[in-house]
Amino acid sequence: METERRGLDNPDLVRRPRAPPFAYYREYAPCTALRDYVYAYYSFTPTSVPERRLLVSETVFRDGDSFDAPVFADSQISLSFDFDAACDPTGKWKTRTAPTVAHILGPMTIAKPATHLDHSESVGIYFKPGQAAVFLLAPARLLTDRSVTLQDVWGIRAHYLHQELGETVPSERIDRLERALLVALARQRTSGLDITGLTRRVTAARGRVKVEQLAQEAGVSRQALSRAFVERVGVPPKLYCMLSRFHAGLTFAGRGKTVDWSRSAEELGYADQSHMIREFQRFATLTPQQVAVGEWFHPFIERARKSRAP
Repeated sequence: METERRGLDNPDLVRRPRAPPFAYYREYAPCTALRDYVYAYYSFTPTSVPERRLLVSETVFRDGDSFDAPVFADSQISLSFDFDAACDPTGKWKTRTAPTVAHILGPMTIAKPATHLDHSESVGIYFKPGQAAVFLLAPARLLTDRSVTLQDVWGIRAHYLHQELGETVPSERIDRLERALLVALARQRTSGLDITGLTRRVTAARGRVKVEQLAQEAGVSRQALSRAFVERVGVPPKLYCMLSRFHAGLTFAGRGKTVDWSRSAEELGYADQSHMIREFQRFATLTPQQVAVGEWFHPFIERARKSRAP
């Protein structure tokens, strides 16, 4: 997101006044007890009010910046609490007239095009694959390709937590949310199959793992592995591998028109460039080239940019 430009006709640096920020998106690290369950907490706010915890990512929006992007397919379950303030696509904040909600976004197997809608002030959680059920008390398979209100799952307890977060000063909201997760964690039941370890294995390999190999490492049949993935993660292991490969490909975001796509497709494990294009269109509604040259904001793209080697 550009804040200054060089004049092409004038060798001197032309500095333009930096527009004041109109929104801040931040991601924060969970406490030690929740690191195996939570990838990050996030907040979207109109003012700079960071939480008193480790900040792992920040994006500042100024005049002309956009926070719209397609809904990418992914295996991650997230939980979001919206509040009364909302920012329109022009960067202007206003008070919402519709009731605010807390909602769960389940694993998405297909992408949805970008929309130009208002974005509410919010805080939320990105759960690690296979771990949301510990806190939401609902199988991941029931959430796949769905967005449901938290109250549908937690009942009146969700209403009280949402109300309490709304009355809490913004700098302490994530601390309060984390306390609710720690209470839920104390009631968890352990599972015999290490789904978390298997998902880490797939992510580290950027999706280039055979399902038969995962089943062998887990000591179960392929059918048993598939049932466990659908129950805990929300998608079967083969699709999880495909999604991991796609997310690894988001590292090309922002690289412009200079990418050797034939070579990149081979490095990512696609059969050929056409195979890569088909999967990007399926999981992002965009071609790899559109991802590379577009000015998209998406948390998954930001992660890919940060993980990319210089």
